[in-house]
Amino acid sequence: MDLKAIIGRFIGESRSGVEYSTLSLGSRTVHYPNFNLEDYERYYLLDPVVFSAINSLADLVVGSGFYTEAEDERAKQIVDEFCEKVNMDEKLRDVARYVLLYGDAFMEKIFEGNRLVDVKVWSPKGWRILLDKKRNVIGYERITNAGVQRFSPEDVVHFRFVRVGDNEFGVSLIQPALDYLRAKHRIARLLPKVFMNYASPAIVYKFESESEAKRFTEFLRERRRVIEEEEEDLTKLFNEIVAFGRQLEVEPLRVDFRAQLIEYVRWLDENFNEGFRAPLMRYLYNATEASARVIYDAIRQTPIEALQRHIKRKVEGEIFKPLVDQEGIEEVPRLNWGVPKTVVDDLTLEDIVQIWDREPEYAKRLMVKKGFPPFDEEDKGVKEVDVETDPNVLAGRLLNKLDPLLNEAGRKAQYLPDRYEELIVAERGEGRRLIEEYVFLAWLAGRYRATRALGSVSFNLTGKEMKVIEAERRAWGKEWGALLEDYTQTIVRMERPSFIKAKRGFRERVNNLASDAVFRPFNMAKVHVWRSTGRCLRVQFVAPEPELTHPKCGAFHGKVFDICKDEVPVPPLHPGCRSTLILLTG
Repeated sequence: MDLKAIIGRFIGESRSGVEYSTLSLGSRTVHYPNFNLEDYERYYLLDPVVFSAINSLADLVVGSGFYTEAEDERAKQIVDEFCEKVNMDEKLRDVARYVLLYGDAFMEKIFEGNRLVDVKVWSPKGWRILLDKKRNVIGYERITNAGVQRFSPEDVVHFRFVRVGDNEFGVSLIQPALDYLRAKHRIARLLPKVFMNYASPAIVYKFESESEAKRFTEFLRERRRVIEEEEEDLTKLFNEIVAFGRQLEVEPLRVDFRAQLIEYVRWLDENFNEGFRAPLMRYLYNATEASARVIYDAIRQTPIEALQRHIKRKVEGEIFKPLVDQEGIEEVPRLNWGVPKTVVDDLTLEDIVQIWDREPEYAKRLMVKKGFPPFDEEDKGVKEVDVETDPNVLAGRLLNKLDPLLNEAGRKAQYLPDRYEELIVAERGEGRRLIEEYVFLAWLAGRYRATRALGSVSFNLTGKEMKVIEAERRAWGKEWGALLEDYTQTIVRMERPSFIKAKRGFRERVNNLASDAVFRPFNMAKVHVWRSTGRCLRVQFVAPEPELTHPKCGAFHGKVFDICKDEVPVPPLHPGCRSTLILLTG
């Protein structure tokens, strides 16, 4: 029996002819990496999609870092100081990258005496895991040029991506797409040759006798050698025809491009990219903001969140616990990804409205922290602010953001009519968020215009105003949801010619919605401010030229109303109305 056969009795199935997965040695079993790790490294370094996918997913796992929480401040302090000392953020980034690339990562714990003082991160290259008969890990070994390093189970933290079968090692993210990668690179190597054969096809020279063919072959070889020595263009060889006193038949072998393999290449590409589930730019070229958010959320669900949980549990149990144990502390701090949340992050606008009734100044600070424009103290005099106050501009911006959402929802309803209701959730939510934001901005713009007309500028909202704003935000957000539902249902029901006609009508409805969601709170804010002065001010209804033909706006145009005595008509009076109110002075 040869050496290979002897080894085969003790070793499991060979993987790629390079590494073996298991080795039974008496009372223990040695596990090796499942696959050839050099393949992963080669494609990681050569293929830009693999490189981008691994790095992007690793960055998503670690994100902006992590923070710790603990009831015992001493425990939190010990862990935070250790993490800062060893640069744990970067260590965990390496762990995530190795786990995705190779399927595994090992973190060596370094002790001084019995105290954990540092950690080192290693790729699985050269590592093997030792198990006893009951498949319990009894140690680790790392093979280097200097020899074999042996570790106890307490000295190493083993991170793993996906475990398959009985082997203790994980599987790389690249492995399911490895065959597609190989096919892709084979195609990439062949395409230049195909292009050259198409641009300069091979030529067959047919002779009547074999001797003539041999003489001409020798001539071609000599001619090729001369061309190569002179570094001339090799295509010159195919442009020359030599005759030997007889009729010479020349036939070019052209590449027939009628048998195109575009669908096969596209199928390879789709399977290849789907296997990585990474936020590649190719997904985002024609995506709306809402679709991009859905793509990002889908990517985060798997495998990012699963890998985050795995790393979190390993670090808490095998790094944080020894740190606090050596100080005699029982509580183990918790690792949380991202940046620490504040109370403001969980507050809704409705919560702030309730706070406003009791503590308006505190509510204003909360609004600013959530990204709304600052609430300046009242200024005795007119000033300019860094807030858009033209309702026409605000309405135009809102329309430009809602229109792509409508188109995206329409495409989903058209091509996936059985699933459109679940697929347009993103467009519905994003549109509602945009409308609620612009309702608030329109109210601020109206308040600015109203107070500016009085000679002083103030963004100090009252509790009553906040309640009105919240009601308007909800109402217009609901209008968007109803419009989107009507639009998608119309697409599903109608044939294409009728759908194209209906689409124009819905685009007009979106235009009116964007206009009304801005002009109504804009004008309501102005009326509210003028009435709150306690003075009987006079306001004039002004309709722009297109509105003069409308019976309501045309009837009110130019009329003056006493804010105390009259019932002031607050635009919009009809869908898409751009009429407004101005304050008369003097």
